[in-house]
Amino acid sequence: MIPRQSKKVGLIFAGGQAKRFGGGKCHALLEDRPLIEHVYHALRPLVDELWLSTKKGYFFPELAFARVIEDEVPFEGPARALLRILSSLHPEDLILAAACDQPFLNPSLLSFLLESAENEGALAVMCLREDGKILPLPGVYRRGLTGGSSFRDLAPKDRLLFLSPEQWRRFDPDGQSFFNVNFREDLERACRESAKRAGE
Repeated sequence: MIPRQSKKVGLIFAGGQAKRFGGGKCHALLEDRPLIEHVYHALRPLVDELWLSTKKGYFFPELAFARVIEDEVPFEGPARALLRILSSLHPEDLILAAACDQPFLNPSLLSFLLESAENEGALAVMCLREDGKILPLPGVYRRGLTGGSSFRDLAPKDRLLFLSPEQWRRFDPDGQSFFNVNFREDLERACRESAKRAGE
């Protein structure tokens, strides 16, 4: 029997209320493209399918998602949504997850996250800040996890792989992959950063 080829799924979380931003964050423009489109194109070359996790009635017709999964409970949070989505996957399949407001995802780091999950057989691969705080998105996850409403609650602990800053900064020295647009000021900062990159 031919071994089953594991499937890699890119999952974008877009179910939050974006209160701090003032709403409509995923559609906010950076380089004349919605924030979510930057995330979409960062994930697409690395995965077999792209899925969207979002609130009821919220979708992006301009982007082709293989699946759109609506939150069962409004604004249930990404950790709960992730666990529910994972339950429908084959144990060998991997989810590469990111938020819709992370426009500077580093492809080399994303590839390293996937490779680490495959090589170590981990149920989750997450990065850590210097102060020990978990950076769950972007991250890689697979079926078998349990937990509550927070990524900190994920279990079993012995199947979680945490990458140290020394490990992940080899691919993303400035940690731009973990930059989130939470406030309007963050979007302005992102625009300045994007303009700076374009001028280099």
